[in-house]
Amino acid sequence: MGPKSILRTSPRAADQQQHLQELQQHQLHQLQQPQPFGAPGDAAALVSGRLPKAQNPQHLQYALQKARELEQRKEIESRILGAIETLIDYPLIGGARADPKQPTPDDAASFTRLVSLFQPSDYDALVEERHAAGRCGYALCPRGSRKLPGAAKFRILHSRDAFKVVPREKLEHWCGDDCARRALYVKVQLAEEPAWLRSRDGDARIDLLVEGRQSNAFALLPRLAHGPLPADAVDAPAADSDTGVSEAMAALNLEPGGDAFGPDTLMRDVVLEKETTGTPTPPSLSTEGPDGGYQAIEGYQPASNS
Repeated sequence: MGPKSILRTSPRAADQQQHLQELQQHQLHQLQQPQPFGAPGDAAALVSGRLPKAQNPQHLQYALQKARELEQRKEIESRILGAIETLIDYPLIGGARADPKQPTPDDAASFTRLVSLFQPSDYDALVEERHAAGRCGYALCPRGSRKLPGAAKFRILHSRDAFKVVPREKLEHWCGDDCARRALYVKVQLAEEPAWLRSRDGDARIDLLVEGRQSNAFALLPRLAHGPLPADAVDAPAADSDTGVSEAMAALNLEPGGDAFGPDTLMRDVVLEKETTGTPTPPSLSTEGPDGGYQAIEGYQPASNS
């Protein structure tokens, strides 16, 4: 039996040394494995180049696509907010003398361009902002919002067939019923889908409710042909309005399946009297005839009366 060592190793120290070796091996194994992308701090590490590239390129493409969509949404929301701030001060041309019935072409074009990105909720926000500023909710009207008399919170609107209860504050958003109708005419044309999800094939077209026979005649032409207004549309005489309507109907007749809707091919009801050649005679109760006379029962003549 050899001499015993003077260095005594305790069991606790040996266990700690073995545990430390296992921990080092586990950490080395973790470093050799690819790390999943998405942990906190990975974005900064990827920019600095300290994070290894993703193993699946599809995951990276999906992440980049989502980042672009979020960036596009942020940009469009910023444009919508800027449009609301801009439209609070409208109309820009004419000042207090501007006519909401027939707005200037510049104000009308810029207004329709700005609201083309709106959803109905964005348009409601514009109306609220203009009302808070003491202006009519219709952006092309220079007048202020009206104040209804009385302290009632609701008002009753009567019509021919029924009535409707409307909050008073809703009626005070506009200067009158005419501007309320013009504003709602624009709102119903707005898309419910957010602007960042819409198709880019074609821009949304917004039309204004322009009053007057002459204006409506020329407003119909651009909607059918999707072209600019004629140069002499503003100064054209009233007699030319019928010509504009005829041209618009002719353009409508050129649409696919439009032959049946042309102005010259519409069906009309004509009542014609039947021509008679014989002498009129009063009705009789004769038993002769195909029905068997007045005693016949559903066309059958009883034998006792024949």
